[in-house]
Amino acid sequence: MNTSEPQIPERFFLPLQIIAERLQDSGIDWAITGSLGWALQGIPVEIHDIDLQTDEAGAVRMEELLSEFSRQKLYRRISERLQSHFAVLEISRITVEIMGALQKRLENGQWEPAVDIRLHRRWVGYHNMRLPVLSLEYEHRAYNQMGRTEKAHLLEPYLHIGKNTMTEPKDHHGAEDTSQEQYPNETMRLLMQRASLRSFSSKPVPADVLRLILDAGNHAASGGNLQPWSVIKIQSPETRHWLAECCQQGFIEAAPVSLIFCIDFHRLKRWADLETGPFTADHSFRHFWIAFQDTIIAAQNTCTAADAMGLGSVYIGTIMEFMPDLQEKLKLPQGVIPVVLVCLGYPKNAPVPRKKLGVDALVHEETYHELDDDALLAAFNEKYSDRSFQITPERLETIEKVCLEAHGHEFADRCIAHIKEAGTINPVIHYFGLHYLANEMPMDNPKFLQILQDCGIYWMKEFQKKDH
Repeated sequence: MNTSEPQIPERFFLPLQIIAERLQDSGIDWAITGSLGWALQGIPVEIHDIDLQTDEAGAVRMEELLSEFSRQKLYRRISERLQSHFAVLEISRITVEIMGALQKRLENGQWEPAVDIRLHRRWVGYHNMRLPVLSLEYEHRAYNQMGRTEKAHLLEPYLHIGKNTMTEPKDHHGAEDTSQEQYPNETMRLLMQRASLRSFSSKPVPADVLRLILDAGNHAASGGNLQPWSVIKIQSPETRHWLAECCQQGFIEAAPVSLIFCIDFHRLKRWADLETGPFTADHSFRHFWIAFQDTIIAAQNTCTAADAMGLGSVYIGTIMEFMPDLQEKLKLPQGVIPVVLVCLGYPKNAPVPRKKLGVDALVHEETYHELDDDALLAAFNEKYSDRSFQITPERLETIEKVCLEAHGHEFADRCIAHIKEAGTINPVIHYFGLHYLANEMPMDNPKFLQILQDCGIYWMKEFQKKDH
């Protein structure tokens, strides 16, 4: 990234923060272009508005995510030199223009293919945000192609600046593929560059490829080699749509394959019954604990196999919120408990790996070792260096309520004071004060224990041995 902070008028901060927050984790490939994109890369230029470039699907989704700011609905706009799917927003009195599947008319009069944002995108830092911009080299070349040489000439003295920005990873695992330089083999590269895929292409997964991936999952480690799991493979559009509606995640419908990994004591119990064997695994916490581990290990084996075959995947843990509906929809017998949903498919847009805590923070030599406060904060600050959240009255009200109900008045006062002093909402407060609500999460424990019993799991009840 540029070593110095770009000089952007303060009035652009709030719109940029809103845009960055809404589009984060959306799966949209987008970039800032025009004068603001230039300024973010260090060029002294007057900025009037915010121009956002994406593909056609990205323009539709972007309009949905920012719908309350709409000033001109999305339509197909064609001018002498450009055509695109075009919409106009207004955020905090700043005009924001969305351009999807932008095509430029070349000097020969032909339209060039729609621009692939990923090939020309760079990342810059601005007020703790990580923002995508179109590279100066691309902008210079594009203006020359359109015959707008005066614009191209304006950029020429600054082309060296763009080389200090961070290149968008080109392969679907996120980071730029430098495996020969950094990793001893392809397996290590796949593991180190793993990223969640939320932007799926329409390309179907061949049956033989999918079977091979599933077979790799079946070869996962398993306690006693009992393999106490089953996988419900879902490819029908109707069920994928239903899952997307239940989870409120639109990309689930776009993924060509959804896999629901379940603990399966039903199959083991049937085997025991058929062979006249004793069986109480459905009453045992030990068996449940190991079965849960085994199921997740099988899911991760499957995801790694998908990566190795050129696909991508993403975990959806919230299926537990509608477990009874899943039981009915998927006809799950007693003793079969959904654990996690995995979506598989070929990538439409490359996912970017997230920063992780390092080995020094997670691995302890022989015994658990407490990091000192400064070291612990430094580790998390490095992981979340590009994430902070805007303070709004609504967010403060929610956070205060969460803190009051979770920890009481004194803690709530300290938390709100901490936010106001910092001038922003830090990631841990956002996680547990606005997203995974600390006051609500424990309240459903009795409900989930009852759901487990309804599904045929009874370890939470005292087991009565039979009389001799």
